[in-house]
Amino acid sequence: MSTSDYSFLRDKAHFEALLQGYIAWQSQLRAPKSQEGSRISIRCFRRWWLRQGEPCITHETLLVWMHHKIHRVKVKSMAMEVVALNQFMSFLMERGFLSANPLSDLRDGYRFRGYRGILQSLRQTDSVATVLAMADHPFSGLLGSAFLTYFDFHTALGKQYISRRYYLASFERFLRENNVSAWEQVDRAFVEEWLRIRKPASGY
Repeated sequence: MSTSDYSFLRDKAHFEALLQGYIAWQSQLRAPKSQEGSRISIRCFRRWWLRQGEPCITHETLLVWMHHKIHRVKVKSMAMEVVALNQFMSFLMERGFLSANPLSDLRDGYRFRGYRGILQSLRQTDSVATVLAMADHPFSGLLGSAFLTYFDFHTALGKQYISRRYYLASFERFLRENNVSAWEQVDRAFVEEWLRIRKPASGY
């Protein structure tokens, strides 16, 4: 995305209107304290983004933002800020302002770590490049497109199969780890070996 795609974030009036709409949309933010906490977190990200020159919001940009704050606040507190921004980005995606939620996509690459794990890794390594290299994004292998087509088909039918997606993410990772490049290489023994050692991918 180019910076022009973020006009809703750049323009303060537009941003504030969207933020208010998000607060009204989130039923769990009915308590005034929760509403104010989310407002502060999301506004702080916007101010940081403007100071950085309005960069494209990539995984690296988001990790740089986390790294910028992780040594000044507790991991738990920063994780709450990340979750608030993630929910706001989901709201923006549902309304067509973002084509995808980059924060959710970022988390998907770290399996069991979740946001807290990502933040802890940033604090421990003090390196965005190192944490970025730890990512293992599901369905990124040579056979990944077949899984994505399968999900798109069921989504078109109104079915989500979220739990099934986690198991298939584990299987696709096993394919990559074993350098499988064609379905002809997959036999019963291969599947049974995956079933023996598998760990389902976490969604959190």
